[in-house]
Amino acid sequence: MRASFAVVLATLASVLSPVRALADDFDDVHKSQRILWGGDQEGGGPLVFPSPRDPRLVEGFEVDIANRFGEYLQVKAEFTQGQWDRQPDMLKAKKIHIILNGYEWNPVRAETMESSIPYYVYGLQLLARKDDGTLTS
Repeated sequence: MRASFAVVLATLASVLSPVRALADDFDDVHKSQRILWGGDQEGGGPLVFPSPRDPRLVEGFEVDIANRFGEYLQVKAEFTQGQWDRQPDMLKAKKIHIILNGYEWNPVRAETMESSIPYYVYGLQLLARKDDGTLTS
């Protein structure tokens, strides 16, 4: 976990350029003393999910990253809930400064949005019952 967190911290410098590009007036972030980040807590952990202690709050890996952004920029990081597929629209409408919700880079998104280097890499796999011979590879 410590090594993963070190990797996240190491990416902050490369991530800040897109943050500045996406916030159409970076001075407003400092004047308001907050950076608004978009995510969808419906997607669940480990990214962002309602806190079991207080469902009005969110927890997760991306909450930690957002808080580090805030510390680095010396502003408060504020979560803004939005449906996952509507995050680019929220960004375009200036309701958020950054999308921090596991959005993958692709050429279409690159035409309208800046992006950081990857901060989370995952893999998918299928699981089946051991006593079910249907899946063999």
